[in-house]
Amino acid sequence: MDPGAKCFGQAYYVEPETIMSRFLPRLSFLVSLAFCVVSAVRSEEPERLRGQGQSLWGAAGFSVRFTASAAPDAARQAADHVFPEDGSLPMRTWYHGSLFGTGRPSDQAVAAALAAEGVRMQSLGFDYAYAQDIALFSRGGSLLLNADMPADGDILSGLTRGVGNIDDGEMNVTRLEAGHAARLGLPQRSMKWTFLEGGEMVSGRYADGRPYAILSQNIIRRAQGFYKLQTGKVLDEKSALILVGADLGISPEDLFPVTAGKHLDLVLQALPGGVILLSDPGQTVPTIERILAGNIPEDERLRLLAMRELYINGYQNRYSKSAPEDIRGKPLGPVQMPDNDDSLRLLSAISRSLASRLRVVRVAGVFKEALPYANNPPDASGLYIADEIDFFNGFVGRGPGGNLFVITNQARGLSALQSYWRDALAARGVAPERVHFVGDYSHGAGIDCEGAGSPQ
Repeated sequence: MDPGAKCFGQAYYVEPETIMSRFLPRLSFLVSLAFCVVSAVRSEEPERLRGQGQSLWGAAGFSVRFTASAAPDAARQAADHVFPEDGSLPMRTWYHGSLFGTGRPSDQAVAAALAAEGVRMQSLGFDYAYAQDIALFSRGGSLLLNADMPADGDILSGLTRGVGNIDDGEMNVTRLEAGHAARLGLPQRSMKWTFLEGGEMVSGRYADGRPYAILSQNIIRRAQGFYKLQTGKVLDEKSALILVGADLGISPEDLFPVTAGKHLDLVLQALPGGVILLSDPGQTVPTIERILAGNIPEDERLRLLAMRELYINGYQNRYSKSAPEDIRGKPLGPVQMPDNDDSLRLLSAISRSLASRLRVVRVAGVFKEALPYANNPPDASGLYIADEIDFFNGFVGRGPGGNLFVITNQARGLSALQSYWRDALAARGVAPERVHFVGDYSHGAGIDCEGAGSPQ
């Protein structure tokens, strides 16, 4: 038997190409198979692994496949996989929290952009601003509900504060439940092993239509923790991917677990055909320099020059003019850079993880500035590095008419940056008039966080 094949602890059947003509030459294979079946009794692999349609190929040309009653359920889920975020399928509705549209001018701009693309807006009827993190839809329009994991910080690790709040030592979890789907008139399906925030996953489809998903490692760790709680047994990553893949309707081979140190939708975006735009801070300065070489407004030129200086030399606070004379104007603390070495290493690791199956395009899409604190007096010298321009944290859709569009965050008055991003998307098939800069982004939260697309 192929030494790379693994016994998953299931009931196996053998499909010989021709039993009688190959039986004797392959006696040793049958002995190995018998050992595998006996070993299955003691296997600690999850019950859910049954029926996922994986095949193990032996050296003798036999197909070894594990089956169980869960197979029809797995097949149904695969056909109704998670709704892709790359614009490969039409989006008909964008669901948002109940507070969206109650005051901010940007909300009105988002509504206008969606209306222009033929996508309707619908409130979830749930008072949570970042609807993307709690609402997930399938290709068929079902609301996918997170697994019913206990409010345990050891299992539900890595959640953002709004989804997993710990007060006085107790964890409160923000999640949608079956009752919410019923009130919205939506079909629903509960995932069994998967608990995720929308920003922890970026999904899409290859050029041939097969679905894939890029996942935060936190999702895999939660599945492992929950499985251990339920069974008392340890689950390896490969097996956890099978469970998560079954919940999402995606083959485990098409799941890409990565570590980003933050939500994935802050540093990457999926486009149709397996194209991934991935943040590359190393391209920020060359990008700014190309923009500066063009004809841009003077106020934007000055801001971009200051931004370029920040990315090259960093920023170091200094003692204010009102400080004692012996320290006045002297350095205060270390030099700060827009991106630390750890974040750069993680981005490079993500690129390597995806490059074998997806077309990764490294681009500058996050632009940071050194800005004064809001309450500082006019003569204060202290600044902070503001993370307020992020084009990845938008969403890609395809309107009912078939037009690909992107709705993303505006660049805080830097129209030259918006023109750059519009051109970058145009080079990858998005018509310039269908790129909308309407969201407000600040330090980890923008328009992508505020809603979730659905095909229905």
